[in-house]
Amino acid sequence: MKLMNKIYILFFLLSSFMYAQTVKSIEFKNLTRVSPVVANAMVDMKIGGELDTKKLNQVIKEFFSLGYFDDIEVHINSGELLFIFIEKPIIVNIDMKGYKTRKEDIETVLEIIGLRKGAIYSASVINKAKNKLKSILRSEGYVNNIVEIEKENVDKFLIALTININKGDEIVITEVDYGEAEYFESNEFDDIVANKEVEWFPWFFGQNDGILQAEQLQYEDMRLKELYLEHGFLDVAISKVSANINYNTIEAKLGYTLTEGIQYKVGDILISMDKQVQDPNKIIKKLKLKKDDVFNIKNLRKDIEFIKLEIGEGGYAFVKVVYNLKKQGDVADINFNVTLGKKVYINDIIIDGNIRTLDRVIRRDIYLGPKELYSLRDIKDSTNALRRTGFFDSVEIKQQRVAEDKMDLIVKVKEARTGTLMFGGGYGSHDGLSINASVDDRNTFGSSKKFGLSLAKSKFSQSATISLYNPAINDSSYNGSASLYRSDSSIEYTDDTFDVTRVGGTLGIGKKLSRYARTGILYRLEEVTESYDINKTDNIHYITSSITPYIKYNNTDDYYVPRSGIDTSFSVEYAGVGGDSRYVRTNTSFRTYYGLNKHIDIDMVLRYKFNIRTIDDLGEIHEGDSYVLGGVNTVRGYRYAAFKSPDRINNPYTRVASTTAGISFPLVPSAKLRWALFADAGTIGEKDFDDIQKYGYGAAIEWFSMIGPIRLIWANAINPDDTDKIENFEFSLGTKF
Repeated sequence: MKLMNKIYILFFLLSSFMYAQTVKSIEFKNLTRVSPVVANAMVDMKIGGELDTKKLNQVIKEFFSLGYFDDIEVHINSGELLFIFIEKPIIVNIDMKGYKTRKEDIETVLEIIGLRKGAIYSASVINKAKNKLKSILRSEGYVNNIVEIEKENVDKFLIALTININKGDEIVITEVDYGEAEYFESNEFDDIVANKEVEWFPWFFGQNDGILQAEQLQYEDMRLKELYLEHGFLDVAISKVSANINYNTIEAKLGYTLTEGIQYKVGDILISMDKQVQDPNKIIKKLKLKKDDVFNIKNLRKDIEFIKLEIGEGGYAFVKVVYNLKKQGDVADINFNVTLGKKVYINDIIIDGNIRTLDRVIRRDIYLGPKELYSLRDIKDSTNALRRTGFFDSVEIKQQRVAEDKMDLIVKVKEARTGTLMFGGGYGSHDGLSINASVDDRNTFGSSKKFGLSLAKSKFSQSATISLYNPAINDSSYNGSASLYRSDSSIEYTDDTFDVTRVGGTLGIGKKLSRYARTGILYRLEEVTESYDINKTDNIHYITSSITPYIKYNNTDDYYVPRSGIDTSFSVEYAGVGGDSRYVRTNTSFRTYYGLNKHIDIDMVLRYKFNIRTIDDLGEIHEGDSYVLGGVNTVRGYRYAAFKSPDRINNPYTRVASTTAGISFPLVPSAKLRWALFADAGTIGEKDFDDIQKYGYGAAIEWFSMIGPIRLIWANAINPDDTDKIENFEFSLGTKF
C-alpha cells in the first residue's frame, strides 16, 4: 500500500509538470545493483522523445519489483530526468548464538530459514526467518523459546546480523502408553522410536533422556508397525501417537491405540512369470523367505529386489514385481506377480560430479556402453569397480528411462582426496621419534596415474622412494610401474646390531584379465650391503636381480573399508637373472570381507585375512632375506621382528605365515572413524612353519584421515614367554584396513 500511495502521488505531480515535455537527458543516481544499460532499457525512453507519464509510473513499479530498493525518487527539470535510488542494505555477516556451534550445522539452519551472506536485507525476510527458526525449535521439543535478530551497520549499505537464541525449555516425556502391546516389552520399542520415556539418571550414558522430538511424532506409528511386520503381525493396527503436554510442568505423556492381531508364518511361495525367461522354482530356492518361517516384511522386500536382479540379467530393466498375500489361519501364502516389460538397451552414459578425474578414466570401469543390453549386475559391478579405485568418496549409478526400451545411465561421483603433501613427525611404538615428508597422489591430474615421492627417518630406519604407476597405458588393458628407492634399517640382537642398506629399482608390466583379475611381471635390481657393529667379518655386499610373475584378484566393493568381496594375490620371485642372490620366494595373500548390515541395521564388517611367505635357497640367500615375526602386519601384541632366527647367517627363517580375524564397527561415521576387534596368529620357522607359534588379540581405532588411513592399536600377547618382546600399543599410517 505504501508503494502504491507513492506511485499515485508521483503520478499526480508528474502529470502537472510533464505535459508535452521532451526528454533531454536521463540520469541514475546511487544505482549500483543494476547496470546503466539495463536501467535505460527498463525506462524505455529515448533522448528527444516525449515524456510518457504512464510509462514512467510503470518503470517505477518495475524497479521496485526487483526488490533492491527502499525508495525511488524521480526529479524532472526542463526535460532532464533524474532517478534517485535508496538501495536496501546487503547482509555481509551472520552470527548465531545460543543454538548451533558447528559451522556446517549453522549453515544448514541459515539455509532453512532463508538467510545467507550477500543477500539483500529486508524486514519481511527477517520476520520470516525468525518465525521459521521458532518453528524449528518447537519441532525439536523446545517451548517458550525467544529469537531476536540484531543488525549492525558496517557501512552505508552493509549490515551484519546477530541471531540471539534462547531455546527455552525442553519437554520431557514422563510416560508412554503402548496400548494392548503384549509381544514386545516397552524397552524393545525404545530401539526404534525417537520419542521415549525418561529413565532414571537420564544424563548417564545409554539412558533415555526423554526429550520430546516433536518433528518425529508423525513417524512413530510407522516405525512401530514396521517392527510388528518384521515379526509376522500382518493385521497389526496402530494409531497416530497422541501427545498430552503440560506446559506448566514442561512434561508430556504419549499414547497409542495398538492392536497386535495374530503372528503369521510363511505358507506356499509362488512366482507368476514367463517360464521361458527363467525357471521360477530356481529363484524361489534362493529367496530369504522360507516356508514355515515367521513372516518378515524386510525379507519380503529383499526378495522382491532379488527377483528383479535375477530377471534383470536378461535385459529387463523395468521389470515390476508385486506381491499378494493370502491368509489362512496363521499362515500367509505369497504370490509374486512379475511383469517383464520390454528388453532395455543403454542409450547414453552421462558422468556427473568429476571435477578432477577425467571422463575416460571413469568410463574404463563402466561395464556397459551405448546400445548394449541392460544388466543390473553390470551396473553393480561398475559401481564397485569405481569404489575400488579409491578416487571417490561416493559412487552412484542412476537409471533414467528415456523410452520404453532405452535408458540413460547417470554416473554421479563425489571425488575423494587422493593426493597428499605432508611434512611432519611423530612417535612410533617401535621406531621411536620419526620425521617424514611425502608427496603422493593416486590420481595425478585426474589421469588415474599414481605418483609418489617420500622421505622418512626414525630411530631404526630411513628411506627415500620415488614411484610411478599407470593402471591403463593409453587406456588399454595393460598397466606399467617403475620405482627407485634407498632404505637403511637396523635390527637389534642381544649380541649385535644388524644393519641393511638397499639401493635399487623396479620395472613392471601387467595386464587386466577380467573385471576382477590381473596378472603381470616385475623386474627388480637391488644392491644390498649387510653389516654388523661387532662381528664385522660377517659383513657382505651383494646384488639381487629378480623377476616376479604375479596374479591378483579383487572383487571388493571399496578401497579402504570393503564390506564385501575377496582380495587375493599370488607371486613367485626368482632371483638369479644375473646378480649374486639365488633363491625362489613365494607370497600368497588372501583377504575377505562380509558386511552384517544385510542382517542388522549396523555397519558391522567381518574381516579375515592370511599371508604365507616362503623362500628356498637355490645357491645364495642372506640374512636380509630372512623372515621375521611380530608387529602390526603379522602378530600384534609383540614388537616388530620380535622373533628372528637365532642362527641368522647360516639358517635364516624361510617360512612365515600369519592370519587375522576381526570385526569392524562404526564409531563416528561422519568423521570416517571406526573401531575394530581382532585376533592374530602367526608362525615362523627355518624349514617348516611351526618352529615358533604366537597369538595376540586387541582393539583398534581406524581413521580415514586427510593424510591417509591411520590405525591406533591396543594389543595383548597370549601366553607370551618371559623373554618375548611385548608391544601393547602401535600405530600405522597409510595401510589399508
